[in-house]
Amino acid sequence: METGTVKFFNNTPNKLFGFIKSDTGSEVFFHFNNGPEGNTRMPQKGDRLVFDTERSMRGPKAAKWTFEGEELVIEAPSWSGEMPTLNPTLRANLDKFGLEDIMVTGTIDVTRNWERVTVQIGPMHLSQMCGDIWATIQKRRSDEIALHIEVFQDGARIGTVDSDHRFHYSAAPDLRTALGWVIATDLGHVKALGFGLDSAVKGLETVIRKAPVDGDEKAMFNFYFGAFKTQLTHTIVYKRTSRFADGYMGSLNLLWRIGTKAVHGRVLSYGNVMVLY
Repeated sequence: METGTVKFFNNTPNKLFGFIKSDTGSEVFFHFNNGPEGNTRMPQKGDRLVFDTERSMRGPKAAKWTFEGEELVIEAPSWSGEMPTLNPTLRANLDKFGLEDIMVTGTIDVTRNWERVTVQIGPMHLSQMCGDIWATIQKRRSDEIALHIEVFQDGARIGTVDSDHRFHYSAAPDLRTALGWVIATDLGHVKALGFGLDSAVKGLETVIRKAPVDGDEKAMFNFYFGAFKTQLTHTIVYKRTSRFADGYMGSLNLLWRIGTKAVHGRVLSYGNVMVLY
């Protein structure tokens, strides 16, 4: 957000444009139509304005402006890039795991001229949002973007897609669905997998059943970073199910929360440890 003083304004009905001398020294073009909604007050030389700058072929331009002392409302832009393509390898792994490729929408925070706004994405298939969406966003936008996409189904938040394309299904109905999406959108994003999803889920559930449930936080801490983490490292393996040597770490807390709730009927936590991952 910038401030400046009106240097010149042409109030002829078919003109209604002028220039702002910003407090940083640059001259910024502005038009009456980009001012406050419903405004009838004409800018005058010497008026103080608050404005949001965007680049144009002729130089800086005030995308939105208002008189100093009034609130400047910046509308979140919509993302109108080309629709990401369907990833056939990812879709094949989803089919193998028996997972539905649901329709979703998304949001991502974008910093434009030092102001954070939220960009709407979709609707599209979830596999598309986990596909080449990042390459498409980077190609279409030069703004600084967040490192994850918030994903929604029918208006309800269901998880996030990180910048490595992996989907973290926080609203998954069961452990199988959550683990299946993690694996399918990790290494399953680039190659067909020979992975036994059902046996992997049974292995995790077997370990989770042994978790201490008596409220001993130290024992829970040791179990979480001991037996459970070890079992997950045997499940999410570099070059077999993950593109990353520590690929299990991003899903550790997600699968613990969903798994303990499924097995024990509640999420087993221990102090502030759960918020670390």
